[in-house]
Amino acid sequence: NMAHKRSPLELALRRQLELHGLLDTEELKFKDDRKWRFDFAWPGAKVACEVQGGLFMGGRHARPRGVLNDFEKFSEAAIDGWRLILVTGVEINNGTALDRIKRAVEGADTYCKACDRKRVKRKKADNG
Repeated sequence: NMAHKRSPLELALRRQLELHGLLDTEELKFKDDRKWRFDFAWPGAKVACEVQGGLFMGGRHARPRGVLNDFEKFSEAAIDGWRLILVTGVEINNGTALDRIKRAVEGADTYCKACDRKRVKRKKADNG
């Protein structure tokens, strides 16, 4: 079960990830002692994505307390070795978010179930 109702932006990105075979884990809890979750994550590649909605409408991510909480969360994620991709509605709508996620996940040295087929095909093409 997901922890909260998905925003329209999260749902839009989810559809794009599904369409491109990149959807892996949603609402991944990453700190046992906190209630922090990533909107989307690729644990095998240690890549996570956070949708930053409401930036220009006074949403939670734009209010001072929310920004400070995000800084703490993102810093702790970095200390734990996560590569975090932050995306906005504009980036989801114009394809930039999907491109960044794809490059981060497929560029990971560690195993990623969502991109394994693509990696194998690319290696074969490089050798041929």
